[in-house]
Amino acid sequence: MKIYITRHGRTIWNEEGKLQGSLDSPLTQEGIQMAKDLSKRILPYNIELIVTSDLKRAKDTSSYIRGNMDIPIWYFEELREMSYGVWDGMKMEEVYEKYGDEFEKFKKDPHNYNNGSGETYYQLVDRVKASLEKIKNCGYENVLIVSHGITVKALRIILENQPFENIGKLPVITGCTLIGYEISGDKVNKIMQEEVYDDIPM
Repeated sequence: MKIYITRHGRTIWNEEGKLQGSLDSPLTQEGIQMAKDLSKRILPYNIELIVTSDLKRAKDTSSYIRGNMDIPIWYFEELREMSYGVWDGMKMEEVYEKYGDEFEKFKKDPHNYNNGSGETYYQLVDRVKASLEKIKNCGYENVLIVSHGITVKALRIILENQPFENIGKLPVITGCTLIGYEISGDKVNKIMQEEVYDDIPM
């Protein structure tokens, strides 16, 4: 089977520099157009199923990608963005100002850090692994996953068999850019990647 992965389109909170995490904000007009453009770019890949995070920004992106195509959309809670707990909805400068010491701890050991109200990278990867197993057994050959910046990094770590420690080093893909993998049994090959990234310090 082939799995293609993308991130939701640009949102208002992306524009404002806020951490979205498990919270939500609407797509901007640019974000909507990004999804519509991706709808055209995926035509050669014969997508049969879209699996999306159940957060609204991902669901809306999925709907715009599907457009008038007769493609089912499945909603997976496991594909939500990593929760930053009390940091969700805050601008980075606010996090630095209110939780500076804690954010320094996060930067020094991001893989094990938990601010007491959010998720760790380990927890994120565990739930993303569960979603991938369901997708691998979905019965479709060409699947598009619509998720989030940090969650896409977790998907990449798993599919590319990268060391777990790399999750903090991978860049965050720009919304509605595409990565593709071909899966045959336990073998996974990356077949394409649009190299466009956002500067997000997580």
